[in-house]
Order: sequence, then C-alpha cells, then structure tokens
Amino acid sequence: MRSAVVRLRMKGFLTNWSIRKRLLLAFLGVLIPYVGLVTVGVVGFSAVRETVAIIYDEATVELMAISRFHSALDHLDLSVRKLFVSGGSAERREVEQRLAEFRGAVAALSAPPWDHPDERRALETTLRGASVIEALTQEIAAAADVRADPGVPAKAERERLRELIREVGGVIHDLEKGVLREMAEAREHGAAAGEFGRDRL
Repeated sequence: MRSAVVRLRMKGFLTNWSIRKRLLLAFLGVLIPYVGLVTVGVVGFSAVRETVAIIYDEATVELMAISRFHSALDHLDLSVRKLFVSGGSAERREVEQRLAEFRGAVAALSAPPWDHPDERRALETTLRGASVIEALTQEIAAAADVRADPGVPAKAERERLRELIREVGGVIHDLEKGVLREMAEAREHGAAAGEFGRDRL
C-alpha cells in the first residue's frame, strides 16, 4: 500500500514537471551510467599502462646489463687472443683491464631482480660460467709464455676458455631473447586493454 502511494506521489510529482525538466532527467539517467563506465575504463586502462611502463623500465635495465656483459665478454676474449699472438706485457695489462671490466659487467648483470624463473636459472648458469672464465683468464695471464709450446697448460686452458665463452654467450643470448619476448607480450597486453576499453565505450 505504501509503495503504491509513493508511486502515485512520484507520478504526480513528475507530471508537474515541464517537458524540459523531464528531458533533462532522462538525459541524466543515460549520462550518469555512461560517465561511470568511462571512469572505470580510464582507471583500468591507466593501471594497465602503468604496469606496462614498469615492465618496460625493468626490461630496459636488464637489456643494458646484458649488452654490457656481451661487450665485456667479447673484449675479454679478444684480449686473450691477442695475448696468445704477442705475449707481451702490454697484452697482459690489457687482459687485466678487460678482466676488471668483465667483473663490473658481471656485477651489473646480477643487479636486476630477474623475476621470471627461467631468467633466474639462466642468470645462475651465466654467473657460474663467468666465475670459471675469470679463473681461467687469470691462469692464462699468469703463465710465463703462452706461445712457447702448444702442449703447455695455458694452451689447454685457452681451449677450455674459448668453449666456455661460447656456452655462456649462448645462455646470455637466450636470456636477452626472453626479455625481448616479455616486452612484446606486455606491449600486446597494453594494446589489447586499450582496444577493449575503446570497444566498451
């Protein structure tokens, strides 16, 4: 009974309104839900965009560390090759210099969080290989004359070092591809969220 009275009062109340007021009320009835939907869409898209930006920032740091490691590994390999060709004191100093750069690159590679399990495994493999590379390089640089005889230990260590550099280079290359793939997936996710928001609107 009470609800019927309320409806009658509302009907009478609206009947007393002008056409302009009733049109305005109808317009607001459509506009308010639309504004709410737009607000939800904007907030959701902003959250996705922020997430993508964070992923890109982290990936950029990781790629810079990978690039530095790649460069340091190549320079170290080249300096050892030159040592086997010339065997002079200048070449030994260059090996030590490149070894110091390599240590810095290893530290930089260890700095990012590397959240993905595959990335952490690749990093652990790389760090173990880097430790052996450093030790072999020091042994080679400390040898009296690495050019003296193909059978001396330095020659065998050089072959081990060369193989290990190839292996570590392959692992770090896979790590780089994983980071690039993560960036591509984040970009696609952000684009899909944007398209979904536009479709909803």
